[in-house]
Amino acid sequence: SPEKIDLLENDALELLILLQENSQDSSSLAALGTSELLSFQRRYNAAGEYVVDYLQNNPDVLLRSELRLQLVDAYEAMSNYELALSTLMAVYEDNESLFRDKALMLAGKILESNLSSSDRAQEHYETILEEFPNSVYIEDARSRIRLLRDEKENL
Repeated sequence: SPEKIDLLENDALELLILLQENSQDSSSLAALGTSELLSFQRRYNAAGEYVVDYLQNNPDVLLRSELRLQLVDAYEAMSNYELALSTLMAVYEDNESLFRDKALMLAGKILESNLSSSDRAQEHYETILEEFPNSVYIEDARSRIRLLRDEKENL
């Protein structure tokens, strides 16, 4: 279908940019690839352990946010939402990260959907509005806030 082709094209472009921007850091690219492969094989525990070990040995690596986001995916697949949240907060608190707004959005969704913490989720969405007014997640954050307010009013 055309939508599937668009998604594949976006994934390919994202991968191309990642490779071009990080061509000097082959070990981190290899770590990202290994983690992705382990996750694809549904070996989430192995993927998580691999990323944690890699980041402990290479704490200042340029791709640390990307690796942490893969770690979040592994934690979510294992229903370990508290570790996923703490990892997302590490991405958000890393001022050099390009994924701070994404980390807040994902944290909000975990809080809302998996941990039944609508108030904390709403705080994360509001932080996106305040700190990242040009974020690609801004409209989604606004709609989540409206939905959560409506749900609260209907209780």
